[in-house]
Amino acid sequence: MEPNEISPNTVVDERRERMLTNLLRREEERRTTEQVNKEERKQITSTDAGRKNFDVQYPEMKNTLEKMLEKICLSNEKNNDQSTTTNETQKEFQDIADKIQKMEKFINEHVDILRVRDVANAQSDVVKYREQLNSLRDRTLTNKKFDFTTNRPSADSPLSSPKENGTTKFLNGGLKTLDTVDPSADSSKTTTITSVNTVNISNKHGEFLRYENDDLNGKDVAIENLDECEIFLKGSPSSLQIKNLKSCILIVGPCSRSILIEQCKQCEFAFACQQLRIHTTQECDFYVHITAKAIIENCSSCRFAPYNVYYENKQSDVKKSGLIWDRDYWNDVVDFNWLTPGIQSPNWETIIEDERKEWSLDATS
Repeated sequence: MEPNEISPNTVVDERRERMLTNLLRREEERRTTEQVNKEERKQITSTDAGRKNFDVQYPEMKNTLEKMLEKICLSNEKNNDQSTTTNETQKEFQDIADKIQKMEKFINEHVDILRVRDVANAQSDVVKYREQLNSLRDRTLTNKKFDFTTNRPSADSPLSSPKENGTTKFLNGGLKTLDTVDPSADSSKTTTITSVNTVNISNKHGEFLRYENDDLNGKDVAIENLDECEIFLKGSPSSLQIKNLKSCILIVGPCSRSILIEQCKQCEFAFACQQLRIHTTQECDFYVHITAKAIIENCSSCRFAPYNVYYENKQSDVKKSGLIWDRDYWNDVVDFNWLTPGIQSPNWETIIEDERKEWSLDATS
């Protein structure tokens, strides 16, 4: 055999090696494809199982809550005496509140596998049950449980708003002229009603309002009928219901549950929460951290940006709220008036970085 001649055995060995390599490669590809398909089937099965689990357990939760609320209603009607509250009734209120919180957590755990409309309906149920609970609790508690505070803070009060020559001092906007303020108006007609579990802020014009942790932690907050006001809520409230605000700024610490906004115009909001629903609102900016997709309906000219509120002990409030801070859907908004897939709704947009603002809850003037 010539020196440069290749042995037949060598050719066979090389061919065999190539065949073996190809077989091993194909086997690896087959296993990879099989694993991918297995994971996809597992995901589908998990989604289907999760959906079935929700369809079974959620109606049971609703039925239990409705029976508990009905029981307290019937008890009140029979007694015809709502001036006292027994320890048993207090326990029933707490049990209902715990079940509502459990329901809200259950919804959040399934939010990624539910249809948008189902999530919205479930969130509406939570709001409805919480409103019913608060209404029953406020009717049953004694009058001593309420603190009626007139809108006449002292000069040293942190809630007072310095006014001079028709102007009000605003935290971020300098001095703004309030041409519509009537100096002769009787401000005593405006009240802030604070119960054990709910803080109500309503019917104010051109004021700077500030609440601290002790005022808000774990409480529901209802804000209504404000015009050209700045409201700074430091702490971790349970939920917020906001209605009919115009040209206002509302800055809030982490909210442990849901926020509902209705009929607002030309406002700036900053808050963190589990769930957010916005109805009939125009020309508003939202700086949000939200652990489920926000829902808007009958809204226009709404803009969204990341939550950008800074203050001392913020991390402590985040921990109290229980929010999952590494989950954030600030720029993933569902518009019920625009369900065309693949096309951006014209009713909302993100705020470009150069226009985004930052807020501090530590500032006092």
